[in-house]
Amino acid sequence: MTADAVGPGIHAWLYDSSGNDTETEVDAIGTSHLTDDQLLWLDLASTSRASIATIVSKLSVPQVTVDRLLMPDAPLRLDNYGEFFSLSVMAIVNEAKAAKPIQSTRVIFLVGNSWLVSIHDGPVQFITGFRAQDKGDTNIGQLSPALLLSALLDWHLSAFLEQVSHIESSADRLDESILKGIETRAFLGKLVKIRSRVSTLRRLLAEQRGAIYGLSRPDITLLTGERAKGQMEQIAARFDRAIDEVERSRDVIIGSFDLFTTLTAQTTNELVKVLTYVTVVIGLCGAVAGLMGMNFDLPLFKTGTTGFMSVVAGLAIMTGLTFGWAKWRNLF
Repeated sequence: MTADAVGPGIHAWLYDSSGNDTETEVDAIGTSHLTDDQLLWLDLASTSRASIATIVSKLSVPQVTVDRLLMPDAPLRLDNYGEFFSLSVMAIVNEAKAAKPIQSTRVIFLVGNSWLVSIHDGPVQFITGFRAQDKGDTNIGQLSPALLLSALLDWHLSAFLEQVSHIESSADRLDESILKGIETRAFLGKLVKIRSRVSTLRRLLAEQRGAIYGLSRPDITLLTGERAKGQMEQIAARFDRAIDEVERSRDVIIGSFDLFTTLTAQTTNELVKVLTYVTVVIGLCGAVAGLMGMNFDLPLFKTGTTGFMSVVAGLAIMTGLTFGWAKWRNLF
């Protein structure tokens, strides 16, 4: 397999069923010369008009069609154009282990009878990962464009599952620090960041729900063929799993917050118990001091410093015995 870039932001891979995978040049692209056992994949990592014009001219795809799909406010959808169909999804750009907020970008697929085009602005995690797994010639040429699309979408959804795994690992570390009692006010800030990542994942998946489910539509099945129908149903099932995992991660975050509030409430209760007991002891000492201050002519009041120190010592001993008894009874 050669590995030469074919243009700025444009790569073209030609697969055949015999296992010969070649990265070719744009000038050599000609879909009319593709045989039944060949598959062409064009990947555009740039949405510039020059790149788009180069590809659409080779595939006879209307420029206006691609322009409409690339509009910033264009919905994520699945459209049937007769000889090919388009699919738009929101993909994750950064790696799952990154601590920074999740970044996403629109990825547009154009799928024909013997070719597949992926259009995106800059690198995309799942496409990079899919290409990185190939260490030599493969049998991808035996796949149809629709089956190759299903493989790419599987990697696309796996990127969301990796993000969920990263979020749950972060939540586990927070729970551990909470139980160890080392979390402070910074906990809420960390929790807000994790919660924001979950919200981003939910929003991204929700936006492309209609497009993913549309792959099982009868009119799309006519284009993809019965061979790909089962795979498209599996993609829908995997999408459902991704939704469920994201929802579960939200429950994990809520559980972390509940754990924090529970331990905070417990700490507050312990503090209130100590303060209450201290108040009682101080009140008892105050009662004794009040009795000692009554205007009765008793011999004790004539002992001077000795009597005063005796009373203070008695109060200290009483306080110590009281706290010792409370500790023995596990009152706090």
